[in-house]
Amino acid sequence: GLYPARHAVRDNVTTPLPDAAQTRAEVLGEQGFTTAGFIGAFVLDRPYGFAQGFATFDSGFARVDSGSEANTQRRAPAVVDDAVRWLDGLPRGQKFFAWVHLYDPHAPYEDGYDGELALVDREIGRLLDRLRARDDFDNTLIVAIADHGEGLGDHGEDEHGVFLYDSVLRVPWIARGPGVKRGAVIEPQVRGVDLMPTVLDALGIAIPGGLDGESAWPLLQGGARTETAASYSESYYPKLHWGWSELRAIRADGWKAIDAPRPELYNLRADPGELNNLYASQKALADRMIAEAAGLDR
Repeated sequence: GLYPARHAVRDNVTTPLPDAAQTRAEVLGEQGFTTAGFIGAFVLDRPYGFAQGFATFDSGFARVDSGSEANTQRRAPAVVDDAVRWLDGLPRGQKFFAWVHLYDPHAPYEDGYDGELALVDREIGRLLDRLRARDDFDNTLIVAIADHGEGLGDHGEDEHGVFLYDSVLRVPWIARGPGVKRGAVIEPQVRGVDLMPTVLDALGIAIPGGLDGESAWPLLQGGARTETAASYSESYYPKLHWGWSELRAIRADGWKAIDAPRPELYNLRADPGELNNLYASQKALADRMIAEAAGLDR
C-alpha cells in the first residue's frame, strides 16, 4: 500500500523489505487468518523480507549461486503443487490468506512468452479447481494481479524495468468473490498500491493509516469513486546498475508525464501508444505533473 520511497525498496535484490513495513499477511494474521506464501522467484524469498507475517512461507530455494539471484525461479507447477498441498491440510472453515506467486511468464523464457502464459493459465485453473473441491470457491475473495508487463519491443524495450511506458505499467487486476459485481469492467484508474486497502476493505478490516493506496472496493461492488487518484511510478534500475538517470512518471486524468533527461508528456486518450511527445507544446501541464512525481519520490 506504499510507494517505493515510503518502504525504501527501489530495486530487486539490492534492498530488502524492512521489518518496519506492515504487510497484508501481518494484518490478516492478527485478524485470525492462517497465512501462507508460495513463491516463484528468489527475489521474493526470505532474505529480501517478504516472509513477514506468513505462518507458512514456501519458496523451495535451498541454495542460489551468487550473481544469479535476479533470474532464479521456480516454475508454476511446483508453486501450485505446494499451495494445493497446504490447502488440503487446512481444517474446514478456517479463514485463510494465501499468496501464490507465479513467476512465469517472465524472462528468461523457456517456452516462449505465449507458452508461459498458457502454463500459468492452466496452473491457476488447477488451483481454483482445488478451491471448488473444498467448497471454498464461492466464499473466497480471489484476486489476480501482475506487478509489471513486458515491453516485447515497445519503445525499444524487450523486457521491463528501464522505461515507464504503459506497455509495462498497465497490468491486469481481476477479482472474483462475495460482493464483487460479476462481469464489470472498471473504467477509472486503479493502482497497485490500492490492492492492500481494497482487500482489507472487502473483508471489513480497518485499513491502516498513512497508506498511499486507497480502497477500490466500492468500484468492485459496482459503485463509483468521487475522485480518481494519480498513479506514480519510477525506475531506479538504470541509476543503480548503470549510472544513468532514474525515471519518474505520473499518470492522471488521461495524461502521463515522464520525468527524464528529455521530459515526456502523452495524451493517453488520443495516443495510447505514447508515440507523440507533447512536452514542448504542453510544457506548463507537464512541469506541474513532473513536480508532483518528484514529491512522491521522497
